[in-house]
Amino acid sequence: VVHEPQKLYAYGDRLEVRGRVEKPLPPGNPGAFDYPAYLARQGVGVVLYAVGDGAVEKLGTGAKNPVLDLALQTREALCRALDGALGPPAAAVVKGIIFGTRADIDPAVQDAFVATGVVHILSVSGLHVGFVLGFVLLLFRWLRLRPGYDLALAAAVLGFYTFMTGAKPCVVRAAVMGLLLLAAHRLGRDRDWPTAMAAAAFTVLLANPLALYDPGFQLSFAA
Repeated sequence: VVHEPQKLYAYGDRLEVRGRVEKPLPPGNPGAFDYPAYLARQGVGVVLYAVGDGAVEKLGTGAKNPVLDLALQTREALCRALDGALGPPAAAVVKGIIFGTRADIDPAVQDAFVATGVVHILSVSGLHVGFVLGFVLLLFRWLRLRPGYDLALAAAVLGFYTFMTGAKPCVVRAAVMGLLLLAAHRLGRDRDWPTAMAAAAFTVLLANPLALYDPGFQLSFAA
């Protein structure tokens, strides 16, 4: 946890941090939010608190996953373009709808979404992935791409979008299921929803076995 709001750090930055290391405390009451369990699902065992000037020093840039780095840079570029075109209030909502980021949304606006029962559109889900896949397929049809090529390119676009949105379990599930069902259609096979869902769950757990204990994973596959 770094309390230096005036400084921004990006993916791949190498930092030297001086602070206080603590183990997160378990919940004090039954049924309360279990912060240690939440961190454990992220692969985090302790928390380092760095407070004050000079507690964090950027040493340079380390090795990066080039695909993830490109996806994050693309997201930042699109966010800046939305800020310039729409202005902060509207752009914040659009960024929430497209990428699931709520940091810039005014609390009053978030409360309005909650009160009207549509706050779910600010979280990237299978609906968003479906829109992206539908748009991509319409674009490829307009470009008259051969069926085999459109499947491969759709997989690349959905994979890129998944990285842009943080590769949440619900997004990975929707992307894998969508591509498998599209492949079944292209190959003339019957669409089998349980098999597609099992393949999606296997993909998520292969990347992060601890996702099995994540409520987002459980709700995504139980819905």
